[in-house]
Amino acid sequence: MMKMTSLTDKTGLNARLRNVRKRGFKPRYWWYRFKWNYYPRLRLANPVPLHVDIESTDACNLRCAMCIHGQGGVKETGFIKPELTYKAIDQCAELGVYSIKFNYRGEPLLHKNLADFVKYAKQRGIMEVQFNTNGLPVSEVEIEALIKAGLDRIIFSVDGAKKETYERVRIGGSYERLLKNIDTFLEIKRRDGLKKPFIRVQMVKDPGGEKEARQFIEFWTRKGVDNIAVINKQDRDNRGGAPLKDGKRPLGRTFCDQPWQRLVVTRDGKVLMCCGDWYRKTVIGDLNKESLKQIWHSELLRGHRSMIARGLLADIAACKTCFRPTTYKWD
Repeated sequence: MMKMTSLTDKTGLNARLRNVRKRGFKPRYWWYRFKWNYYPRLRLANPVPLHVDIESTDACNLRCAMCIHGQGGVKETGFIKPELTYKAIDQCAELGVYSIKFNYRGEPLLHKNLADFVKYAKQRGIMEVQFNTNGLPVSEVEIEALIKAGLDRIIFSVDGAKKETYERVRIGGSYERLLKNIDTFLEIKRRDGLKKPFIRVQMVKDPGGEKEARQFIEFWTRKGVDNIAVINKQDRDNRGGAPLKDGKRPLGRTFCDQPWQRLVVTRDGKVLMCCGDWYRKTVIGDLNKESLKQIWHSELLRGHRSMIARGLLADIAACKTCFRPTTYKWD
């Protein structure tokens, strides 16, 4: 009988040490991660963004309860134009941006040019090209194309160790299809002796869901994925008031690191300072009219960083009702 492993062992320090071993000693990557974790604490903005999210689409094939698409949705959805994507990638490459993700509010696998975007970003020298996905709208041929394009990392949202749990959370999803697609990624990597893409699976844990979280960890450990994450459920509807944590309201606001780390380019070119600004309440630029460098160094973004550093998040529209618990003070 397999011994049950603690959540801490598989998702805490031990897991991070395993990630280091799997990724190997790559000074540029670990320098990037050092900046990501510590520059915000020192209130240091790198001369260029460390990471850029490019929204391939704001459409989704699912209606998950914890997502914007399960909470009223995006009023008008569409797909980013290839020329805007390549413009963003070119600017990231010229600036020396370390990382790009091809998602924000939608399901990137719905975009027919996704493998082309990945390939171009790798050709332009982007160190880590990745995306989050529900893992469903993709064929084996498309999986092969993504791997051949040089995809560095893929993050699957699985949300359950059992079919009934998964399909209750991931409304419209198929547990069997998801497992088949992840297995295909794993099989191609093993067949071709590849280390990439780095495969992460993650689930959102309901209060009291420790047993299923352990089952989830044990299942995916046997599968041989590269990283497993269990995330506590959050109140992610940022249209209203502050979120709840353990049934309690926060005492006040504290720091947020995102404006020191990233920029988000929406599918129509608007630029945001946070991937949690689902309703685009605080637009800080427009890639159709300005460069990423100009936006990163703009007086507007510098002003927002200053306000956040002073704890004045309630005075910024996107931050006022943020769903990230780390931006609040708790009892």
